[in-house]
Amino acid sequence: MSRTYKERKKANKQYVLLADCEVLGVWGNLKKLCEDMKVKDGDFLSYSSLSKKKKHENPIIFKNDDGVTYKVYVEVVK
Repeated sequence: MSRTYKERKKANKQYVLLADCEVLGVWGNLKKLCEDMKVKDGDFLSYSSLSKKKKHENPIIFKNDDGVTYKVYVEVVK
């Protein structure tokens, strides 16, 4: 069953990534965010790990092995 335009608009989200309180970027897709960051930082969490956490946390906060603290804010686009 296909979703209507209104339903798709309600589901639109932006993902804002911060590393040690510095904004690294804004993505419209969590999977793309993870792919881009895996190239820059091999210790970045995988898409499956972040997607499980995003249901429970906003922002999603985690540290990599180098001690960099990442925060991913999930914002609904209106």
